[in-house]
Amino acid sequence: MKRILYIFLKDLKSSFKDFLLLYMIISPIMLAIVIKFFIPDVAANTFTFALDQNIDNEIIQRFEGYGKVELYKNRSEIEERVLRMDDVEGIVLEDGEYIVITQGNEKHLMVESLLKNMLVGENENIIINQSDNNYTISPVASISAACLIIVGIILNGVLIGLSIIDEKESRAIRAIRVSPATKVDYIVGKSLLAFFVLIIQTIGILYILDVMHINLGMILVISLVGYLISLVYGFIIGVTSPNQMAGMATTKVLMILVAGSVAGALLLPANWLFVLYWSPMYWIFVGIYNAILEMLTWNQLGLYSLYIIIITAIVFMLFRKKIDSGLNAN
Repeated sequence: MKRILYIFLKDLKSSFKDFLLLYMIISPIMLAIVIKFFIPDVAANTFTFALDQNIDNEIIQRFEGYGKVELYKNRSEIEERVLRMDDVEGIVLEDGEYIVITQGNEKHLMVESLLKNMLVGENENIIINQSDNNYTISPVASISAACLIIVGIILNGVLIGLSIIDEKESRAIRAIRVSPATKVDYIVGKSLLAFFVLIIQTIGILYILDVMHINLGMILVISLVGYLISLVYGFIIGVTSPNQMAGMATTKVLMILVAGSVAGALLLPANWLFVLYWSPMYWIFVGIYNAILEMLTWNQLGLYSLYIIIITAIVFMLFRKKIDSGLNAN
């Protein structure tokens, strides 16, 4: 335990001395603060309405006076559009009746009142079909929170990798190797700093973006399970990179994969999401985002965690010899 604590305290001291490492620790919190200032402005952007193309042209034109109008062929297309990440309400015309479609997480519910005003004096029935999950978080805040937590997870892995590179360059890793500390002590000691930093970052991001009312336990579980793959990435970066510049280059490639996984989760149609199932970052994002939306169950959390652990185990086994030889190298 003393050996693990020694490695932990050594990393903590190095983090405060190295500006790059310190920046990586605080950058997710700084980004959350910046995003917080822009959330009201983004929410105030032009409204978007998903309308049935069979609706009277006069009504469509009047909605265009309030915001952007998107026309769709049928109800299923409109429901699919409403259920996306942004604030969009829809109207379907079925059997002469207007049906207002909402998800329940819209910041401004306008369609019903606008439609009633447009139909004053007409004998039209309005049926409201609303899927309401009592969700009142801005989509900008929810997506940003999930993305920033993932950034924190990845950066903490990179933090471990750069720390290993620094110890290789200073030959401190050789001194640790000939000390009584075992490889397990070294790995655990290296993991502790990033582990605690991740918890602080996650809670800080949720607090700053005003989403603390969600199930914090679920968020922490999926984040800490996701930290396992970040830990493996960190050791891969550390043992395969000869210097910190090379480590940062490897990190850029990793960030491209992360960005692709998150963008795919947000933008791909449901029937194409299977192309992302190989990526642990996809499952981490889906788990965190659904937890923020309060749509995640503990069974789903367990399933997502299992996928992440299996993928992490596969990646670790593929690089196990490389990591082992890298830690033993001079």
